[in-house]
Amino acid sequence: MRVIYILIAVFYVFMIYCLLPLSSREFHIEIDQEMHTNKEVFLEEQLPVPVTGNKRPPKVIVIPADDLGKTDISLYGSPFVHTPHIDALG
Repeated sequence: MRVIYILIAVFYVFMIYCLLPLSSREFHIEIDQEMHTNKEVFLEEQLPVPVTGNKRPPKVIVIPADDLGKTDISLYGSPFVHTPHIDALG
């Protein structure tokens, strides 16, 4: 049990040794106001434009899928998974 306490203490000392230089002024990060302003202008330009008249915005559905392979849904030929609602969208 004493060995575990020693290993934990050595680990903490090592972490302090590694992280201590990050508190120096060399790693001080200042915010660039011009870049921050440009970022705000860019994001404001991405806002949707209000629709006027009879024009309707397009209907778009985004389905995020992580690691979706070619045959992971039945629309593309998966024999293992049945996805009728996603197939109806396709």
